[in-house]
Formats: sequence, C-alpha cells, structure tokens
Amino acid sequence: MPFTVEVEKYVVKDHPLVKGGHVDLMIYMVGGKPVGGNSFPHDEQLDGGYWSLDGKTLEELQPDDYPAWQEKWIRKYSE
Repeated sequence: MPFTVEVEKYVVKDHPLVKGGHVDLMIYMVGGKPVGGNSFPHDEQLDGGYWSLDGKTLEELQPDDYPAWQEKWIRKYSE
C-alpha cells in the first residue's frame, strides 16, 4: 500500500550537534504523524551523512558497523 512521506524542515539553535550554531532538523511525517528524522549542521559543507535528531552518529545508536547494519536493513525492509 503506497503512502506519502512529508518532510518538515526546522532550523534550530543550541542543538547538541553544533554548539553555538544552527542545525537543520528534518522530520519525516506519514499521515500527520512523525515517523523519523535527522539533523545536519546548517550551511556547512561536511563529509559524511546525517545525524540522528539529537546529533548522534549511526555508530553511537547501534553496535553494528555500517555494512552489517545495511544488510540487516535491506533484508528487513525488502520483504
């Protein structure tokens, strides 16, 4: 069953990811309810990906390295 993911963007200050700066928060919504999100330093060009809403990396959130995490994720959500 297809569904639409809406994205709301907020620019916040005093976020744990960038002390004294601004951070973009992206909130993913389905049916008007939040289902996920991420954060990224506002107006900065950095190598790498996004962080969790509270500024944590993937490695800080779960114990698997990226290839192991990706394999589990693909297996779980491709069924």
